[in-house]
Amino acid sequence: MNFSAQKQEPGWYYASGFTKSQQYQLFFLQFMRVSILITALLIATLQLLLAVPTHGQDMTVEKVTVSLNQQELTTALKQIEQQTTLRFFYRKAEVDKLDKLNLPPARRTIERTLFELLHNRGFSFRQLDQNILIETNSQPQNIQTRISGKVLAADTKQPLVSARVELLRNTDLQLVGQAFTDSIGRYGWRVLLCTLLRMIA
Repeated sequence: MNFSAQKQEPGWYYASGFTKSQQYQLFFLQFMRVSILITALLIATLQLLLAVPTHGQDMTVEKVTVSLNQQELTTALKQIEQQTTLRFFYRKAEVDKLDKLNLPPARRTIERTLFELLHNRGFSFRQLDQNILIETNSQPQNIQTRISGKVLAADTKQPLVSARVELLRNTDLQLVGQAFTDSIGRYGWRVLLCTLLRMIA
């Protein structure tokens, strides 16, 4: 059987072996095949995107910008929540007893920010998954000891002035204290006896 293209209407050609209805059916079938292929590709792409593992935020790594000017601690916590996926849990009655706080604007890790806000105020904090728990210190505050020392340059053995020394809790490396050396390289803290510590200068 031979087919020939004949002009039926101005600007349109058709195969003489097919009726106009059959041509529309063929076009519709082709359109459906292309639509199914595109849909399958979209579904496969979506599955790949959903399969990518997500990682939670770490308060020791993630940085935020927080500032307070005679404001409550809860104001700072809301600022952190707005910039991260972390959520805070605390007893409102305990937190409300804190005095108004000041904190100059700067970009710090969440851990550093909380340390600046809660240091020497009878509170501690720890991260549990994507939550940060703020609680009052359960350790006796009167069982303390003093840690002191001197920082010397490795090459000249001369005292280092204004060197920052950080004190970390050994169990989770949470910052529990920091100090700067004086004019002869000395530093010192008072800490709880029951706290296992690691020092970084």
